[in-house]
Amino acid sequence: METLKCMTDKEALDEVINHILGKDWYVVDSMPRDQVNAIAVEEIKNKWDSVTGRILKDKWNNVIDKLKFKI
Repeated sequence: METLKCMTDKEALDEVINHILGKDWYVVDSMPRDQVNAIAVEEIKNKWDSVTGRILKDKWNNVIDKLKFKI
């Protein structure tokens, strides 16, 4: 495992953005960094919700399928 290095809050957010949204993600409009951060956080939350929602839906459907065979 790679040794962890200390990061500033900007470096940490940039790392998360690159990992989750991709290294090519950017905001087209010229705006302050705090607005870009807010947009990035919302996009990450939306991506997370769609992934976790899909996983939970799949698990729930599996439970329903198992119950159908027991009835």
